[in-house]
Amino acid sequence: MGRLLGLYLFGSVARGDRDGRSDLDLLAVVADGEGKVDFETVIAHVPCNLRELEPSVSWYGRRRLGTMFANGELFGWHLYRETVPLFEAEPILVVLADPAPYRDGAADVASFEKVLSGIPAQLDASPENAVYELGLVYVCLRNICMAFDAYLPSETSDERRFSRAI
Repeated sequence: MGRLLGLYLFGSVARGDRDGRSDLDLLAVVADGEGKVDFETVIAHVPCNLRELEPSVSWYGRRRLGTMFANGELFGWHLYRETVPLFEAEPILVVLADPAPYRDGAADVASFEKVLSGIPAQLDASPENAVYELGLVYVCLRNICMAFDAYLPSETSDERRFSRAI
């Protein structure tokens, strides 16, 4: 069983715009190579007033997060802009500092387009998965918009260029 190094809130709850359909997006950072921790350990660090929300845990090792920030990956920027720490055994995200500039827009858009193009066949094969597939449509379109936003001219400084999209 792994060690939990940090637990962070992100998504609509972290942004302060949650609604009745919001889930609880959690980033669980675990020690590299040790695996996940048990779910109860994660939930123990969630404030009581948020425990009624359905948790959605994203598991990452410290090294993978460092790579995402060093490469300027879109999800790294997303985390950088909106995470709220719930627990830190040691500082993690603050040590990573600013992510590198985002440069993978074309490749990211192509990968999201590929996922989108496969959805009709998935719906034909398994119509009972329509809600899941619609969720993928939302995620792909949101990420395509974030990728394009990185290339739009901004009236603000470079360090704020992702704040509108993320």
